[in-house]
Amino acid sequence: MKIIFTDLFKKKCRDKFQITEYQVQQVITSPDEQQVANFEDLSLRFFIKRILEPQGQHYLLLICTHLEGSNLIVDLAFRILPELVESHYFTPAACAEVWIDNTNRTAT
Repeated sequence: MKIIFTDLFKKKCRDKFQITEYQVQQVITSPDEQQVANFEDLSLRFFIKRILEPQGQHYLLLICTHLEGSNLIVDLAFRILPELVESHYFTPAACAEVWIDNTNRTAT
């Protein structure tokens, strides 16, 4: 499966927030958790990995993707702060619901 990065990822996640393509590939190939949401002709895949920085900081890296044929398209990536991780506000299922809700709003 080939990993393809969208322009949205490149402009917002890579350029603005310095989430690298290498980091994304590491999360996709070795996630701590992943979730798949299949709809009629859309397959969303969410990957999460806990990241420990050398300075002692930690966060989750969440990768939001979808399948197009045999390609995995990376739409967005987010750093999730420890406060949200520890309070369990952020789960792959919650990410899927928000992504789907936002997609439905822009489609109408």
